[in-house]
Amino acid sequence: FLLLVWEQLQKESPEFFKKYYFHCELARQIEMFNIFLGKQVSLMVENGDLDIGTAPCTYNTRTKIFLWIIYCPIL
Repeated sequence: FLLLVWEQLQKESPEFFKKYYFHCELARQIEMFNIFLGKQVSLMVENGDLDIGTAPCTYNTRTKIFLWIIYCPIL
């Protein structure tokens, strides 16, 4: 029954669902980027290429994201 209702809603509001699916995909890509970025930072810290112990940290209240201002020389 729920599937039928969902399909009917999609037929009645195609523009809404186009935007909805776009935002779902965007959220998925941001999540994957954050995972990969976390792995990159971990590898860089492990290799000694990055020291976040002395980096200042700020918290963005709008996006709920911690930001580190990190100096990373290009090797």
